[in-house]
Amino acid sequence: MSNIDNKADNERILEICIEIEQCSADLYRYFARIFADFPGMAKLWEKTAQEEDNHANQFILAIKLRKLKVIDDVTADIINAGSFLTLVKSISEGVKIIKPGRIDALATALDLEEKLAAFHADGVAHFVDEKYKKLFTAMMQADRNHIETLQKAYQKLTAGSADWQERNR
Repeated sequence: MSNIDNKADNERILEICIEIEQCSADLYRYFARIFADFPGMAKLWEKTAQEEDNHANQFILAIKLRKLKVIDDVTADIINAGSFLTLVKSISEGVKIIKPGRIDALATALDLEEKLAAFHADGVAHFVDEKYKKLFTAMMQADRNHIETLQKAYQKLTAGSADWQERNR
């Protein structure tokens, strides 16, 4: 592969990462709408969507940093990134066809976040400057926090915790 092809692939991988985060945010906003009668869940979904928006903004920053030569290389594989985007879109389309229950929505999000954390853990970019690497490391930590938050919500819901059962009146 020529250097020009590699640069184009690197930028495309980062663009796909932006799409993945945006599609995830859209999915979580959809969950917030369909579970709006459950304030605790709606708040969780809105917060999670906002965090995905923040991740998308970090990838937008990564594209800018690449142009400034702060990112040496993009280490994610374009095929894996594309496959992951297809998965997120498929899940999003599927839950709109067959509306999930609250437990299924949490289980779906947990599965998605675990896969996303693994994708990010493989490393998306190699940084020249350590301070920028720390920024993206924080995003990976946020993935782990998503998982913990969703796991706690799942456990509360399946245990019948009142704050997850209450409906708006």
